[in-house]
Amino acid sequence: MSTPPEMSYDKNFGNDPGPRQSTVGQLFLRDLERLWTELLRMSAVVENALRHSVDIMVHQRTDLTNNVIDDERLVDRWEVRIEEKCLTILALHQPVASDLRRVAAVLKLNSMLERLSDLASHIAVRARKWNDSINRPPLGPEFEELAMGCLALLSDSMDALARHDAAAARALLQGPRYAAIERLRNTVRKQMKQAIRENIDNFDSALRVINIVRNFKRVAEHALEIAVEVVYLKEGVILRHRSQRQIDLDDVD
Repeated sequence: MSTPPEMSYDKNFGNDPGPRQSTVGQLFLRDLERLWTELLRMSAVVENALRHSVDIMVHQRTDLTNNVIDDERLVDRWEVRIEEKCLTILALHQPVASDLRRVAAVLKLNSMLERLSDLASHIAVRARKWNDSINRPPLGPEFEELAMGCLALLSDSMDALARHDAAAARALLQGPRYAAIERLRNTVRKQMKQAIRENIDNFDSALRVINIVRNFKRVAEHALEIAVEVVYLKEGVILRHRSQRQIDLDDVD
């Protein structure tokens, strides 16, 4: 973690404001550390909610649905509290350089985590409805591979965030994992469309699966966005819009 630059003063004035400035610096570091801890705690809750949403779909753990919904409500309140703390730090301490980057990154990451929580809830609710469907097409192995690939990508980006590991974040952005996730998503979409053509009674449940895999794609996109913020946080370099993400023109599920 970076520390704020030393506050200088003009010795010609004959007054040494050092003790007060030292106290201000300590308060700033304390507030920044608490803010960072809150963000990492929220990220753990969000990641766990997404894992539960996958269990609901893959392992028919519909009993976990309400837990995911409760976590979403918790994260919604958490997001507001973290944003308020960021604004308070900006107003009271007026950070500069790397400390300002850190607060700015927390604001962005805070919003991303809230959106990931929303995605977990959407997946969980649709997965429960899919499990309750009478007519539902079977899921191929590609669905679970897609879900687990998205969770792994998110977990690795969260790990890079916790360790401030810009090299690991860059590896995620430059690697082939997102492209593999997109190929799996297209495969599952084709399977569901074929299931609808074979039996129109499969329409509702197949459409839910199509929406779920679209949400998984969004999870992967946010994972890459987190990696972008890790690089910004550590190096001050903005890589946004230069990652390997691709938005298909026909992505209108």
